Amino acid sequence: HQYGVTVTVPHPHDDCIAIGDNLGKIELFYWKNNNTVPLKQWHHRPIGGIVFDEEGSQMVSGGGEATIVITQMQSGKLDFIPRVGEAGILGIEVSANFELFSLRLANNSITFVNARTQKLLSTIWGVSNNCGFQMSPHHNLLAINTTSGTIQL
Repeated sequence: HQYGVTVTVPHPHDDCIAIGDNLGKIELFYWKNNNTVPLKQWHHRPIGGIVFDEEGSQMVSGGGEATIVITQMQSGKLDFIPRVGEAGILGIEVSANFELFSLRLANNSITFVNARTQKLLSTIWGVSNNCGFQMSPHHNLLAINTTSGTIQL
């Protein structure tokens, strides 16, 4: 990829992966026919996170703009949750019911956003940018591995 891939995420049902890059572009790559389909571009900074809902009908993306973009995959319609933090988005996880987003931000924090009300619920500060995080969608549990080798739940 000529612009530098920042994130890749497999679609939950289709034979494709979403690819985000340093220019804020997102493409779907279908590996069976070696075809790439660009999606409507909104981001203008590097993509930090992409995640699909369980059905694959919605895709959530975020990047340096600190705005969540929700793409309806069938229609291409875009919805926005702006200003979700004070720094760019480095990673996104969603709950099973698609109501809670957890965002790893470039300012060493994780922010929780209610997708329906578009309200910021809480923020955890002092999380290393080198850590990984994963939400268990069915338990509404966030696991964070830290640089010291411990796991926080």
